[in-house]
Amino acid sequence: MTLLRMRDVTKLYGDTVALDSVDLSVREGEVHALAGPNGSGKTTLLDIALGRVAPDSGTVERNAEVGCAFQEPRLLDDLTVAENLSVFGADDLEVVEELRLDRVLDRRAAALSGGFRKKLDTALALADEPGLLLMDEPLADLDDVSKRRLVELVGGYADEGNAALVSTHSLEEFNPVDRLTVLYDGDVLLDSLTDELDVSPHDAYLRAVERAESE
Repeated sequence: MTLLRMRDVTKLYGDTVALDSVDLSVREGEVHALAGPNGSGKTTLLDIALGRVAPDSGTVERNAEVGCAFQEPRLLDDLTVAENLSVFGADDLEVVEELRLDRVLDRRAAALSGGFRKKLDTALALADEPGLLLMDEPLADLDDVSKRRLVELVGGYADEGNAALVSTHSLEEFNPVDRLTVLYDGDVLLDSLTDELDVSPHDAYLRAVERAESE
């Protein structure tokens, strides 16, 4: 089942084309990586997929509840970690222990390190057990052990019949993924199942961007 389908989506900011007739689909059971240089349109695409921004043209079909972990975590900074989790109904989730948030439950969100802020934001995104999880640079500010735990968490979540669309600059670390879409200046350069690539997703991304920059 397709949980997110975007067809011919275009978004302009003044004279700047953020997305140009983009097609993208995310299916259940899939970890879908979205890669591209800075300014390629990744965050705009996630904002449109989430419904925070409307496209200028094209269609967006969502067939699941959507949760989102933002690049800059959006937390209730005056509350503790436990209070944030309680407000969003995420305090009983196994993810709290998996992300080691149980170690900082009494700490105010404003006092958390960048890594723990990312972890808390991820837990809040999963509070309602959405069928589709959108993640914007989820590995930023995490140590190597936390990165591996988060990648495993997302993979397990997809294996349960959900899906994740992950915008990342860290394709070598966010592995495995099932599908790769590469954006460049608002255009889709590559959209492929990773088992159909003849190189790693990271190398396929570099090859696509280098080809575009040489044209």
